[in-house]
Amino acid sequence: MKIEAVRKENRLVFLAMGEVYARQAIYALLSLLKVYRIKLPRSLHVVVYTDTPALFSQLQEVISLELVYLSNEKFSSWKGDKQQLFRTKIRLLQEMSNAGQGSIVYADTDIIFYKKVDKLFSWLNKGNTLLHTKEATLSTEGFQTYCDSFCGRQFTLASERSIDILDSHYMWNAGVIGLPRSKFSLVDDVLELNDRLLAINDLRLVEQLAFSVVLAVSSSLRECHDVIFHYCWNGGKDKMDEQIKQLLRDYSSDGVGAPVKHLDKYKVYYPSTKEKLVYFSNPRNFVAMLKRKLSYLLK
Repeated sequence: MKIEAVRKENRLVFLAMGEVYARQAIYALLSLLKVYRIKLPRSLHVVVYTDTPALFSQLQEVISLELVYLSNEKFSSWKGDKQQLFRTKIRLLQEMSNAGQGSIVYADTDIIFYKKVDKLFSWLNKGNTLLHTKEATLSTEGFQTYCDSFCGRQFTLASERSIDILDSHYMWNAGVIGLPRSKFSLVDDVLELNDRLLAINDLRLVEQLAFSVVLAVSSSLRECHDVIFHYCWNGGKDKMDEQIKQLLRDYSSDGVGAPVKHLDKYKVYYPSTKEKLVYFSNPRNFVAMLKRKLSYLLK
């Protein structure tokens, strides 16, 4: 396939450093193949940045899959001076934005596709942006530290865009990020805002807040949790990895079709009823859930 043709295609991008994340990305792609019955759209090009490209070789037989080797040195440089892990997502999107013209959907590796992604790219090609889930406003108790640290501050960015951090801004889950070609320049604003917020308080979800605010004030932002499931809760990833390893062990020599066919035997880990009750017994978590439910009803 010619490089120039690829660069104009819609791109689905993963960052998979280390074997655990590589296995998660493989499982995610198997779930995508299941949704499409093995045959992905010709317009969809998958890109995986990874330090373990050999693990993906079998998938290249059925997917337009570009494997980009990412060294630990470059990955570390993407984290910046404070070695912020999630900053690497912003730097990856910067690199992808400079390399092509089609819309981009970045996804964390701990995701599973429920539905075809055609709808997502249709939204993007109309100029919308995407994040995974609208969680809660910064005024919600669960985000109090973020509100105390950043709300009421104004930032004028190099692009001359003015950003006010308000307690009415929503924190969005950035496990999926979608950008149309017309909005690629916003990634530079996200990186600058991320770094300036980080200098004030290096909280874990600063990157997510930067995406949430910049995309919300500069574009028409939509959710995509009905298409992509994100199993990002504590404990879920470890239990899910055991399922993935077993699946790949059982069908490692049978071609890509076999694990796709038997994917449903290796269930995604969901919290038990007991775990849910413990989680929502915390008033902060319960109130955040109620606010999120209410925001859906008021749409």
